[in-house]
Amino acid sequence: MNVDEQRIDDPGVPASCGSYRDGHDPHFIQVRLASKETDPGDLTRLVDHCTVEPDGRISFDLDGRRCHFWNHRPDRVRRALDREGDSLVEASLRWRILKVYRPDLSSAWVFTLGEEPTACGSRRPA
Repeated sequence: MNVDEQRIDDPGVPASCGSYRDGHDPHFIQVRLASKETDPGDLTRLVDHCTVEPDGRISFDLDGRRCHFWNHRPDRVRRALDREGDSLVEASLRWRILKVYRPDLSSAWVFTLGEEPTACGSRRPA
């Protein structure tokens, strides 16, 4: 199963919503900064028990506490988790990034985490 099978089956479905707000599309700078983080309190860390609800709510355990966020494409997040099975899942709370690694660790699906639902198409203010 391809994580973006709906987009592949329907070329009219865009790969991106056009918004870099938290919970929408990850920006490459945000992903790069999360991967280069050096502050021990802000490092990307492994999560446990990641769940995704149909309304976009994402919950996981990180450092002994339950975290709750939102993503506008819950089906895509769920398909990545289902497709990769028991693979590693990491989160960076500072950079609001969730990564679902492939089993061979060659790459990861990257999602952003929002505090609450927001509309697509509205870019983050400059």
